[in-house]
Amino acid sequence: MLVRFIVRLLLWSFLAFVVLAVFAGLAIDIGLADQLFGVGARSWLHGWVDLLRKHYGLNRANIDLALKIIGLAGTITFGMLGLVHAWYFGRINLPARLAQYADRLRALHIVGRSVILAPYATRNLKGDQTPLAPTSVLRRTQWLLKLDARSRSIRRLTASTQTLDGDIQVLEAKLRLRKSERITCHLIDGSKLAAQAKLLPDGSAAQRDRNSAALVEFQRAVALDDTDLDALELTAKQARLMNSKTVTLRSLVRLEGVSQQRPARHARALRLHAEFIAENSTKKAALGEARMKLEAALEALSEQEDGAEKPLELALVNEQLARLHLRRKTLTLVAPYLNDADALYGEMPPPEGLAGRARIEALRAELVRAQLGGDDPDGGP
Repeated sequence: MLVRFIVRLLLWSFLAFVVLAVFAGLAIDIGLADQLFGVGARSWLHGWVDLLRKHYGLNRANIDLALKIIGLAGTITFGMLGLVHAWYFGRINLPARLAQYADRLRALHIVGRSVILAPYATRNLKGDQTPLAPTSVLRRTQWLLKLDARSRSIRRLTASTQTLDGDIQVLEAKLRLRKSERITCHLIDGSKLAAQAKLLPDGSAAQRDRNSAALVEFQRAVALDDTDLDALELTAKQARLMNSKTVTLRSLVRLEGVSQQRPARHARALRLHAEFIAENSTKKAALGEARMKLEAALEALSEQEDGAEKPLELALVNEQLARLHLRRKTLTLVAPYLNDADALYGEMPPPEGLAGRARIEALRAELVRAQLGGDDPDGGP
């Protein structure tokens, strides 16, 4: 702060010196200084000009051009320095300045709150007030004229009510933005750790450590905003990978609840929840609950207009329903879902289209074996 103050003081001093020198030279050149002070400054100035012209070949045109070039260069230089200064320090010091701004608001409006509320203060839960001591004539006069500390604080506070509302909106918007950016950082770090874990030997301690670190990053993102759909979904998937059923279920339930305003994401949340239920139970009631969630996902997708997320999610839900009916051995219901999913995958570009159609063909083969009385179809993903 001291360096910035000194630099700014020097710049302003230099600017003031240049302006004064220009005005002084102009006053001497037109003879105003001689008329006012009678010092013969005009002949002195012209003597220096003649000396420079005689020895260095300078003339008034050259001097004027040089001054114009110097002035233009100085203007551009100081202007660019000002822009760089504003951009650099504005970007770097913005969090600190916001904190200082918040502290100033607190000192202005909150620290003085005790003075404002003093006449209404009570000493116990029953609300008993201590009688006020007699005030002096001076204090009564200040109170009548609204010059006492309490009156001034009230006037200042009420006058800035609208400003405070605007400040709150700005600070809340900035906080949401910074939280969103920090959540994205956690999601990137967690995704990198999870990808690194897949490259390590299965079941190794290093792989478990990487997966645990990834889950911690995703959970930190959820801690910042438990309505962030990406953070909840990645937490659920990572927890399921680590066989943490409690965390997985809690994340899926929360994801299902907060995604209702976005039909495609809500359908995906229902599909993931249904997948979790079907993986962890073979009971008829559990499989029935999974079916209800998948059918609810289809209904949610039917309410959404066509978009980039809808075709793939619709195909995945149909595929999951076909797989579920294979597990439930309700074989007559499998083919329609397989056909719908196959048609949707057929319209998609690779790799999703090709991979989806390959999975559908594998499910068709399982359906044929089940219809012929072969082995029970596999209920895997």
